[in-house]
Amino acid sequence: MSIFERVDEYFFTDRPIAIPYNYRTSYKISQLCLILHFLFKSKGATLERIQLISAALMTTKANNELISYLENENKFHLIIRFDPTVNVAIKYAIAEGLIKHQKNKTFKLNSKGIKLVQKILTDSELLTREKMGLQNISKYYNEIIIENLLDSWGKKYV
Repeated sequence: MSIFERVDEYFFTDRPIAIPYNYRTSYKISQLCLILHFLFKSKGATLERIQLISAALMTTKANNELISYLENENKFHLIIRFDPTVNVAIKYAIAEGLIKHQKNKTFKLNSKGIKLVQKILTDSELLTREKMGLQNISKYYNEIIIENLLDSWGKKYV
């Protein structure tokens, strides 16, 4: 059994203050499925790529910064943030059968995840900012530029 399948380690406790939507597991799972649908249909995506795109969807400014970087690779400094809620969402999405963890260490949508994405896409009021942000990123997404970004970031900060 892989670490991603051990969902029973998480406990839920009622709290007097609501958790912001962008930290809720259900939101992150939906976002994760959309990311895999819009940008990584055929090959799947590594955890680093998912984290990068998820961070770009946090705000319009972050989305524009990633697009600007994709347009002008070395003329813009991009900060990569890693969100632990994305890792939790991945674990739950695997446990729910929405995505699979492939042997090449990438994540890819399963048929159940594809159905979820189709439902999200047909609802015009659901995750509109995320859908628009991913459409914008997909226009400029370039695997070579992202690979260079992750390599240079890893050499500098890891």
